[in-house]
Amino acid sequence: MRNRQARILMWRAMRREPEFTIQQVANRSGQVYGTAHKYIEALKQWDYVTCTEPRLPTEKHKAAKYRLAMNTGPHAPAPHATGIDDPNLDPALLDGLTKCWLAMRQVQRFDSPTLQTQTGLPQRTVEAYLNKFLRAGIVAVQQERKSGSPLGSVRTYALVQNPGPLAPVFRRDGTVFDPNTAQDLTPIGEPVHV
Repeated sequence: MRNRQARILMWRAMRREPEFTIQQVANRSGQVYGTAHKYIEALKQWDYVTCTEPRLPTEKHKAAKYRLAMNTGPHAPAPHATGIDDPNLDPALLDGLTKCWLAMRQVQRFDSPTLQTQTGLPQRTVEAYLNKFLRAGIVAVQQERKSGSPLGSVRTYALVQNPGPLAPVFRRDGTVFDPNTAQDLTPIGEPVHV
């Protein structure tokens, strides 16, 4: 697959939905069916995509359904004859959310300055990610801020859901997808305190 831009668009289209057809990926990425089919089949060869509902020979008008088995991150993997180049697995290219996720998994209990130090991300970015994780029920508040503290105080969090090494995917519609289990996480609404 030589066209990098086409790969990027198709990868984004696949990451948006828990299940998809080849035609849906082609339509959402602006590619022709053949290009989408070739990319999905190449990803399937390297276990990045699995077929969840194959099309039977008797079902001519039904499309096979697929899902990402390995949603490694936002950068499009590039399959080739001898392997697959996945920029998401290069530590230098990890996005902020993935950096936060890996740091939280490592320390289990943390505050925003700790994550800021470990990830090198700005404080506001870390706090925005923590709020997403909190609303999704992935982290819980272990200790609230203490008012009246002379040096200021920060909220302490605990990781309460740790399904695996891949960071959750926060979709635009508010749902959260766990690429480790290939399942949607149910947002809890109100933050949990432990």
